[in-house]
Amino acid sequence: MILTILTCTILILLYLKMRRTYKYWRNLNVVYVRPWPLFGYMAPSVLRLKAFPMILQKVYNVFPEQRYFGAYQFGTPVLFIRSPNLIKKILSDDFATFPDRRIIMEANVDPLWAKNLHAMQGGNHWHNLRTALSLGLTDNHLSKMFESMKTCAKNFAYFFLDTNTESIELLDVTSKFVNDVIASTVFGVSYNSLENSRNDFYLMSKDITKFNLMKVIKLFGFSKFEMLKFRIIEERTNQFYKHVVENASPHQENHLVRILIKNGIGYDGIGDTETDKDVLDEAVAQGIHFLISGFETVFIGLSFLVYELAINANIQEKLRQEVDAISELCKDLSYGQIGKMQYLDMVVSESLRKWPPTVLIDRKSVKPFTIEAEKVWDTTTTFNENTICLIPSFAIHRDKKYYPNPDEFDPERFSPLNRQKIKPNTYIPFGFGPRNCIGFQFALLEIKTAVFHLLSEFEIVSTDKTKNPIKLSTSGFQLSPAGGIWVGLKPRRPLDTL
Repeated sequence: MILTILTCTILILLYLKMRRTYKYWRNLNVVYVRPWPLFGYMAPSVLRLKAFPMILQKVYNVFPEQRYFGAYQFGTPVLFIRSPNLIKKILSDDFATFPDRRIIMEANVDPLWAKNLHAMQGGNHWHNLRTALSLGLTDNHLSKMFESMKTCAKNFAYFFLDTNTESIELLDVTSKFVNDVIASTVFGVSYNSLENSRNDFYLMSKDITKFNLMKVIKLFGFSKFEMLKFRIIEERTNQFYKHVVENASPHQENHLVRILIKNGIGYDGIGDTETDKDVLDEAVAQGIHFLISGFETVFIGLSFLVYELAINANIQEKLRQEVDAISELCKDLSYGQIGKMQYLDMVVSESLRKWPPTVLIDRKSVKPFTIEAEKVWDTTTTFNENTICLIPSFAIHRDKKYYPNPDEFDPERFSPLNRQKIKPNTYIPFGFGPRNCIGFQFALLEIKTAVFHLLSEFEIVSTDKTKNPIKLSTSGFQLSPAGGIWVGLKPRRPLDTL
């Protein structure tokens, strides 16, 4: 009896709180998507009724004439941004008002996560740290890291020469390639995970980057409660990567963590009063951040690109001709040459347009802001401090106003002539502005290097397992294909000539 009364009381209190919360946008006179109880617009994803990117697209299309509209993410009011001009305002022009991403884990709950650039609130330390990371990703450093990437890409392509390639699941193999790239270029250790998928580094990478449905619910629902001890980065994870760095070869200096350590990271005063341990901790935290941000997003992005080449033979053939032309010029691909491959850049750009690895960009205001009325039906509205703004890049990339026939894979959209016709601020696979993805050039180089070496050795073909159109997974909140991505590889040359 007491338990029943207690349960009913909790439900009533929860209901009343939701009613108050769900009046937020109405009180501001902002049009909004009617929320599901408790879950807001997230309900179809939590219940696994629809893939999260497709939910974003459906929500985005509810108010096609609005520049912005309100919604509820679980119990939190969020402002969806549709207008390219407002996107520019939030990501770039008015950065002082929107310097932060949403906090999903408080520093006192997960101090290791709070150290990384992605989670850190804007300010002097964030600025100094971003500057330090940028200096570790200059052309000079990328050109040196490229040599490690190239080794991994060759291992990636050559692995299939001794393997049954009639039907290959791409997510599995591309994740191992990306793991090895990050291990060598960020942490300074070498692996061949295609040959040994049970190595500790690969297993740890998969563990800390897998944000499944339950993990995300825990983060959103319980991240403020220190007693529950939900962490993104556990202490054992931190110790593992510190051990990796400390035991890396002293002859391998051209990796990101070592560069950060040598430069004293981004402290005010550049390490004058910081101990070696503090410098190591901070550098490893940024390495882990780089891994979390660039592991799953890159291997899924690479897999979708290879899939598009498999089902678009004419595009693959045109790209292969460019690859062969470069191969005839020199025996070994160089950093400078891959940057000049125009059609490869067009193909990668279109793949990131159709399949952006980050489907939703978020920013949080640190002070009130006003959006002035533009249309007859508009009203000038002032929004509160701590308003969370969401920019649904997946939906924007598939808006017919900006990209005719958006479901068609057409690299010509990004030819030098046509690229100029794309409406500004509507192509945002990595965001833009002061808080864009700092590793986007690294990611592009990684993807291009893998595709170059794969096409040098193989023709990519569809198989009986290749799904067209592809179906997206309803599990989790990232872009992910249901049942994997399957293709076949046909060697271009007899094995005895290699």
